[in-house]
Amino acid sequence: MALLPRLSLFGALLLIAVSVPFVISFNFYPIIIGAIAFIGLVSYLLISNKLTLDNFIVILLGFTTLPQSVAGGQLNVSISDLLLVVVILGLLLIKNADIEVPKFFFTISVLYILFSLFSMVNSENIGNSLIRLSQYTQYIIVTVIVFYNIKSSDIIKKTLFTYVVLASVVSVASIVIALKDGLIGTPLFVLGYQKNNLGAAVGYAIPLIIGLKQLQAKQKWLNIALLLNTACLLLSMSRGALLGSVFATLILLLLLKKYRTFFAALLAVGVGGLFLLKTLPENIIASVTNFSTDSSAYSRITIYQDAIRKIKDHIFFGNGVGDYMIKLPYINFQQDDPSNVFLLNLVELGIVGFVLFLILIITIFVTAIRNNKLFSDNRIFLLLNAICFSGFLARFIHIQADVTWVRGASMFMFAMVGMMFALRRIYFKMQKGR
Repeated sequence: MALLPRLSLFGALLLIAVSVPFVISFNFYPIIIGAIAFIGLVSYLLISNKLTLDNFIVILLGFTTLPQSVAGGQLNVSISDLLLVVVILGLLLIKNADIEVPKFFFTISVLYILFSLFSMVNSENIGNSLIRLSQYTQYIIVTVIVFYNIKSSDIIKKTLFTYVVLASVVSVASIVIALKDGLIGTPLFVLGYQKNNLGAAVGYAIPLIIGLKQLQAKQKWLNIALLLNTACLLLSMSRGALLGSVFATLILLLLLKKYRTFFAALLAVGVGGLFLLKTLPENIIASVTNFSTDSSAYSRITIYQDAIRKIKDHIFFGNGVGDYMIKLPYINFQQDDPSNVFLLNLVELGIVGFVLFLILIITIFVTAIRNNKLFSDNRIFLLLNAICFSGFLARFIHIQADVTWVRGASMFMFAMVGMMFALRRIYFKMQKGR
């Protein structure tokens, strides 16, 4: 039996997702489901003698859909955080000095983090600075290295499939709770997810599913997964996740040269949007289009203005990594991120840090384009590159209007980058072996 999910396994997981919410407290539900899935997957690997480091990486990406903390007190640690530690330790112990890194990206990442460390001289809160530095290190360096060291394209394929399965489980559970508790038409805060986190976990699966359908046309369960994740994304009412998923899907179709499908999808988005505006109840439309002074949309404008003002105070070297904080007492709100990744870099690290981060982003885009040309004679690599890049884009677009560094979604974003770089390394090794 291959590790790729079969319809029976998919159905069993969905059955758990539907039934468990009725017997287990919703607050503990994600952790329970995570524990069941983790024990089940590890047990399968043990029984089939496939308990390898690569298969731990396969599991790792899937568990980024469950960002809830499994630790107590002020310590926030998710299942995927723990798995990342296991895998990086495994790489260090098994491979020793043979760990490979994407050299240019790694060099700029180290410079970026070193400059962030230097910027702490301006920071007024060293504790917050250290937290932000740990996030940069975990996601930009460690996550990329882990997924860059995947050995084959088959492992990348399995990793993407596993993410889709667990995202679908989250979708079913969320939909069941929304129907059971009459939450349709309100932003969905269930299972310990904030609406944007839920939208991210299920929405980012959509471009992955559409890409994987090109690889595995006979996998009919992917159609079910697409419907479930799309429905849950719409129910979450996360505008940022929806925008990221739609944009990423359109770019995926362009990379795959599915021009007719691209224009059809573009038309469908436009017509579907107009249809929903005409048919949805007024309370739902009002919630999505709410720009009043107490809305999240209006608060972002206030946050942007505050960030721009602070950027001017320390334009070259920033106010210090992790130092940004805004408080809006009139809506009882505070946030350590200006809801835009570029503004965050400018306000905390100034122009110098912004340029280093921009180089990282440009490197990712250039690699995706170069891969697309390089893999023109290899359909599987071409598809996997497009899928990974679209997954990255879904998150990247989302964080133009939302908090950047959050558990689960940030690891997902840079896991996509690591796998995209890995495809290039694997391809060149295959060419040399011929």
